[in-house]
Amino acid sequence: MVIASILIALVFTGIILNLVLSQGRFSLHSASRIQAYYAALAGANYASEMFRTGVWSTSSSQDHAICQSLASPPPGCSCDIEEPVLPGTIHCIDIETDGTTGPSGTLRIRTTATYTAPT
Repeated sequence: MVIASILIALVFTGIILNLVLSQGRFSLHSASRIQAYYAALAGANYASEMFRTGVWSTSSSQDHAICQSLASPPPGCSCDIEEPVLPGTIHCIDIETDGTTGPSGTLRIRTTATYTAPT
């Protein structure tokens, strides 16, 4: 009877430990996704400000990318804007703009954040 009680306790301990570890991984992944969402939103705000101040032209399509360092950009990212305070999980923020399609006087801004999900 004692051995059966110990085995049942070990099984329940294993199940609880597995749940705790899974929840920890899920929390880290969720935090990385939230950082990527806000990084992409920051890229859209950056593009909007560049258009508002006249630094970028609204008459043509443009592609830009924000990275932590221009000296060592991540693979697959052609960075032209350096932002050293990006979180470590964010590799690149791609900004695509198009003022040639859609209704007159409108501008499409599409941003994508490339991030590393924790393992």
